Amino acid sequence: VDGGSGWNGGWGINGSNGLPGNAMVQEGSLSYRDASGNLLIASGNHAHVAASSKNAQFRRALSTALGADAGTYYISFIGERRGQPDSTVYVNPDTGQSNYYPNEYARNAQMALLSTGLKELGGIGQGSNNTADTWKVWAGNGLGYRDPAADTGIQYSYNPSFVVVRVDVGAGDNGGNVFTFYHNPLLGSEGENSAALTAEAIDDDEGFVFELGGLGMYIGNEGGGRAAAEMLFDEIRIGKTWTAAVPAFADLDGDGIANDVDEDVDGDGVSNADEVAAGLNPMD
Repeated sequence: VDGGSGWNGGWGINGSNGLPGNAMVQEGSLSYRDASGNLLIASGNHAHVAASSKNAQFRRALSTALGADAGTYYISFIGERRGQPDSTVYVNPDTGQSNYYPNEYARNAQMALLSTGLKELGGIGQGSNNTADTWKVWAGNGLGYRDPAADTGIQYSYNPSFVVVRVDVGAGDNGGNVFTFYHNPLLGSEGENSAALTAEAIDDDEGFVFELGGLGMYIGNEGGGRAAAEMLFDEIRIGKTWTAAVPAFADLDGDGIANDVDEDVDGDGVSNADEVAAGLNPMD
């Protein structure tokens, strides 16, 4: 619960929103390989957060807050929404459907963006009571999960995903912060990818400032005919560059060994040295 660097302490429960058993460390790291065969650098274990009759909110403060000044920041993680669908729990007697039909996973499950006081600035994933089971990005005001512009349209539940969100502070046409969402991107560089979503969060005089002081794994409890949510989280990173938030290496044969140290880079059973000696291409 206290691995990694750049944090101020370990993960802790947000007040009464959770029980110690709601968050479990499970063996092994979740992995991500892009369409070009590059692997996200991963290590350690992963977290499984599951709510019950209580919310399951686990948060962690950064050692240094980010975003008070104009600039670009990247937030990345591997996530998978899980849990029981609402349709097995609740049916509206008037419509014969869940109140949030066709979304059977209405409770929130998200990576919460937290202020320096560890209050919610926004989130990546899904807030509560959505009628669309899709990845969304929302901010404290002006960019919400109810705003269609903040909806990627990408399936959320049971869809293991590597997501990267770029935040350009104060860079919008109206002076707001611009959020750019990438889903399962190519790892080499940001320029290789097309964004699934770009939207501006506008300060509407409520004092919205993106000063990121921490992150939270926030999972909604059961209630109101909605099943409790669950989610897996791993490889949580924040950086000022794409490379810092998306560290990766090339792995041609998919054996988990980087090309530059793999003695049989193409995985054909013949070493690189022997292929070179025979006048062959070890990459083919």
